Amino acid sequence: TLLSAVLEGVPEGPQRVAVLAEEGDRLGAEAFADLLAVILDRSIGGRRERELIAMVAVMDYLESPHMDPQRRSALLTAAQGGGYRHLMRLLFTPKTHRQDEAERVPDYGGGRTPTLGERKAMARRPNRQMLEVVMADPHPAVIRNVLRNPKIIELDVVRLASRRPNSAKVLEVIHENPKWGLRYAVKVALARNPYSTPSMVIKLLPQLLRQDLREILDDRGLHPSVLMACRRLLEGELEVQNSQGEGSGDDEPILH
Repeated sequence: TLLSAVLEGVPEGPQRVAVLAEEGDRLGAEAFADLLAVILDRSIGGRRERELIAMVAVMDYLESPHMDPQRRSALLTAAQGGGYRHLMRLLFTPKTHRQDEAERVPDYGGGRTPTLGERKAMARRPNRQMLEVVMADPHPAVIRNVLRNPKIIELDVVRLASRRPNSAKVLEVIHENPKWGLRYAVKVALARNPYSTPSMVIKLLPQLLRQDLREILDDRGLHPSVLMACRRLLEGELEVQNSQGEGSGDDEPILH
């Protein structure tokens, strides 16, 4: 679509969300639902990076503050009226995980819950025993300091990224960390965690090996949009490689 081409030319995710928000305001619910449905359908069956960018932009938009309850309800009604199955699933998929379970502050001892400032300070201490406690803290600011702690190792970060229940904001902090967010094992753990936002996972999928994509595709506990994107990458890449007469080994990422 023309909008997909426009989104490809916009450099940052928040700007793409703004473009979609403006288009939604201009078109109204029914016409906007028509447009989003076309983008999703082409993204699922597409082969080009443009389609993936557009799909991620739609996911970011659906998770953004622009999607207040009234707007979501109007889009859902329009999607149901148009029979737009993929869009309906994204708008109507119930939250199956209790986020409040991930918000419990661990027992730091001392007979009281430390303040946020105290917990952030504890997260910076190069004390292995304290680090084990602090890593269970649900606050993103605390985990941000944990990731800077000189005592933390990759296995710790993988544990953090794999923890369930978890906070989507904590997982986003791990993803954005300039050191640990680049580690392959961390990327896989984030992608396989159902508490990660679908838009974040869809951005990670092209960086994963085929064997990991296949395992993700078999995990029915993940968001439908993640499974859609995973299937698109696997099927698209295999078709391209076969046409070039090359193998389809499991030791290279789908996109480079």
